[in-house]
Amino acid sequence: MALLHKAAAHCEATNTDPISIVNAKLSPRSQTYGEHVRSLTRIANQTSSRLADTPLEKPNSKGNDLGKLITRVAHSLNVVNSLTRDNFSAAETRTYSVINTNGETGNVSAHEYLAHF
Repeated sequence: MALLHKAAAHCEATNTDPISIVNAKLSPRSQTYGEHVRSLTRIANQTSSRLADTPLEKPNSKGNDLGKLITRVAHSLNVVNSLTRDNFSAAETRTYSVINTNGETGNVSAHEYLAHF
């Protein structure tokens, strides 16, 4: 989160278009910074919701600017921080339905889910 705030401050101080930060890539074949942030927040939301057996709260911040990414990260932090130890009390005994890369459905344990998905 601090990195996003720092990027926004840098853009303002240097009169740089923030979209250039959001669309930056480490290499030509990699995802953009914005795609990485969206992907990581989606994984955090989905994984914590599935393991805690709570409804998935999707962020309502769609868009491709630093402000939306900051809102999205804040939402994910709120989702994860709102869960308590009790939410996960039976997680290790549940099985989770997943779809593999071949489109086949299977069931995995919590340990397998965390290790591979």
